[in-house]
Amino acid sequence: MSYTITEVLTIDVDIFETLFNASYEKMEQGTMPWGSLNNPSTLEEKKEVLKERFATFCTWPTTKVILWSKDDTPIQIAAGNIDPYDSSYIGWSWALLGPDANNSKSWLYDVNYLAQTKEHLKELFGIIGQKIECVKDGTLYNYHMNKPSAPTFYEVTEEISADGKIAVLRYAYL
Repeated sequence: MSYTITEVLTIDVDIFETLFNASYEKMEQGTMPWGSLNNPSTLEEKKEVLKERFATFCTWPTTKVILWSKDDTPIQIAAGNIDPYDSSYIGWSWALLGPDANNSKSWLYDVNYLAQTKEHLKELFGIIGQKIECVKDGTLYNYHMNKPSAPTFYEVTEEISADGKIAVLRYAYL
C-alpha cells in the first residue's frame, strides 16, 4: 500500500464532496463545530460553507490544505494553520476522512500512514508536530489518544479548557 500526501492549492470539488459525504455522519454526531461556521442548517449549506473555508485556506500564506491518498484513492483532506507565533506546529482546523478503495478506514491506524505523514509534514513545513482542538472524550479525542502505534511517532500532551469540555492536543514528533 502506498500513500501520497500533497499540498492542495485549489479544491477539487469531486474529491471534497466524496470526503464530505463520507464524513457527514460523524460531523453530525458532534465532531464538527458548526457554530464556528455560522450554524448552516441544511446539508447543502454545510457542504458549501465548509468547501468555502477549505478553498480560503488554499489561498492564505500561513494556512495549508493537505490531501492524503491511499493507492490513488483520496482518503483525507485537512485544513490547518501554521501560526507565526507558534510555527513549530500545524494546527488542524478541519478534516474530512473517507474510506480507502476497500471501503475501510483502517488506514487511520496504519504505521505507514503515520510515518509518511510525520516525515512529509516535517519536511514540507519544517514543523515539529501537529495540534488539534477537540471535544474532551469525544470520538476525535479518543481516536487521537488511543492510536496503538502513536507512541512510536510522537509524544502527546493535552491542555484542557477551564470548563473541561475542550482539549488541545499537541503531537511532538519523536
